[in-house]
Amino acid sequence: MYLDALTALWISLYNSTQRILRFKSIFDKQNIRCQCGSLALNSKVEIQQNHSNVIHIGSSLSPIANRTSWLSLSGLFAFGFYPQGNGFAVGIWLVNHPENTIVWNVNRDYPPVSSNATLNLTSDGLLLRTEQGEEILILNSSQDKFHLFAGSASMLDSGNFVLYDDTPRVVWESFYFPTDTILGGQNLSNGKGLVSSVSRSDHSSGRYCLRMQDDGNLVSYPLQNIMRIALEVARGVFYLHQECEVIIIHGNLKPQNILMDENWTPKILDFGLARLLVPNQKRNITPDIEGSSGYSAPEWEKNALISIKVDIFSYGMMLLEIVCCRSNIEVNVSTADEILLSNWVYNCLVAVELNKLVEDENVDMKTLERMVKVGLWCVQEDPALRPPMKDLILMLEGTMDIEVPPSPAISHS
Repeated sequence: MYLDALTALWISLYNSTQRILRFKSIFDKQNIRCQCGSLALNSKVEIQQNHSNVIHIGSSLSPIANRTSWLSLSGLFAFGFYPQGNGFAVGIWLVNHPENTIVWNVNRDYPPVSSNATLNLTSDGLLLRTEQGEEILILNSSQDKFHLFAGSASMLDSGNFVLYDDTPRVVWESFYFPTDTILGGQNLSNGKGLVSSVSRSDHSSGRYCLRMQDDGNLVSYPLQNIMRIALEVARGVFYLHQECEVIIIHGNLKPQNILMDENWTPKILDFGLARLLVPNQKRNITPDIEGSSGYSAPEWEKNALISIKVDIFSYGMMLLEIVCCRSNIEVNVSTADEILLSNWVYNCLVAVELNKLVEDENVDMKTLERMVKVGLWCVQEDPALRPPMKDLILMLEGTMDIEVPPSPAISHS
């Protein structure tokens, strides 16, 4: 299964020297394949126990004791306490000099623990005891539905921290629960995801996330940034339409032509099909739009008069895609109503079932409804029904009321 090309627009992650989240800025649909699978309870991991430092039941760590961490056999990786804020956190790091690189952490959004905390390996997993006497089972050997008792643990040279039963068989491994980093040999399974850290020194959950969907597509749609990105793209199109000396019709707005810079500011690219118009003028323009028909207004195919409303249509289709994390046409869906994105979104809107669009994600439903309505107004088949970009910006900002749009009866090639 290939990574959907839509992510080329909205995924532009900082490089590994600037951000903890370690992925390339732009993903290529043709050469990125998702690696799916269940928990790796395989012999390869089990065999590594014979070549690692075995941690036995009853072993413990403390931030100020002689043993603050458990090293892998080569000393490349370590598991244990590391400084965080005004206390300590628990995680795995790549041992570097002069600064270690955190690659995984436990309970990352919990407050740091004091220097009097301890970690104890028990048969139930790894138990954290705080200074206040609270006991938290942070690594549970029962990661499946069946309770399995831990017999030992190991910090492997791959960066994987594992718990074994008495067989020994792997009953828990950190590779199955990634936080912000994927290491060599580690798979991002369906339903799993990555969430960036706040900064290099604060490893609590940050703003950016990647998620491997059940359909094998890797998507990145941090809800708190979607609205900002949508607005900035809208303002860019507004500049082309109403703030230049002449009207510029981009003519080829699509995800591949909008990229994010290092500050997550969207940039509109590729003006190869752009046309210039004087105010209130329309022309019969028929450029080659091969490969972008999914975002092209019906006017292109009908050889009708072209106006700035073709860009409005393309913008709306992109907006619906980023909200719903899918392409505008999908054939591998549960019902025929879901094939065309615009029709499915409209049906969910009128049925008051917008939650279906975002599945189990925690989103602001009022913001979601506002963006959905704007997207649907943009993709109306009749250009006259599509609002100008100035009004769309006001709608997205919440300063203009948005009526329920008509059903988008759209013809697709």
